[in-house]
Amino acid sequence: MLIVITNIAVFAQTEKKPQTALAVEPKRTEAGLEYNLYLENTNCLSTLFFEMNFDGKNAGKAILEKNECFDILHTTWNTDNKISVKGYLGRTGNKMGFSSNERIRVAKIVIPIDVSSTGEFIADISNMICAGITETDGTAAKGEVKVSETSIKYAVNECSVLDFSQGAVDILSSKAQNVDVIFAAYDENGKLVSTHKENVTLQQGKNKLDVSGIDFTNSESISVMVWDSMTSMRPLTDKTTINK
Repeated sequence: MLIVITNIAVFAQTEKKPQTALAVEPKRTEAGLEYNLYLENTNCLSTLFFEMNFDGKNAGKAILEKNECFDILHTTWNTDNKISVKGYLGRTGNKMGFSSNERIRVAKIVIPIDVSSTGEFIADISNMICAGITETDGTAAKGEVKVSETSIKYAVNECSVLDFSQGAVDILSSKAQNVDVIFAAYDENGKLVSTHKENVTLQQGKNKLDVSGIDFTNSESISVMVWDSMTSMRPLTDKTTINK
């Protein structure tokens, strides 16, 4: 009897482990504090669970941004002690896990605060869990989530620049006050080419300033700053810059 032994090479498919990195960026809006959630360096991701605790009193709302990663957003708010939200982001159906090295905005959370509120606000991130779907049998596989900062601190100033263009600037003021609004124009090399000052009386809330009459020729970028006066030069808002 002739026995032929054939060696058959068997390659075990390496399971791709779901992973992603979450970045949260806050900003002041007319409605309150807006926390934008971004994903980057994502691999085989299909679901994401997170919990955020806010240093505030009012529950807000969470909105799913148009993105390639998820098409489900489910949130549960808790206001027993301090404001917290538990969120679930997912992909409908038995979709393959999403992978991308790009930075993608996936959701935003808006927490209402009073227009007069100033000072430091803190949002703590915890219970970050993600999962994916393997390419072999469609079962879920747990993964890893990296967060650059688990405690997000944001300082709300007396004023905030909500929007800025060459024609107008929207400033949110925590109170009625007289301020100096400074515009600085820079060339392509970052050299200051011109400045302009407007003394403005702000009302509490949103204020729209018409700046269409200011000459910004020979400039590549424009910055706007709000000071309490030219004498003390105490900044009331962060410096905001746009490119022409």
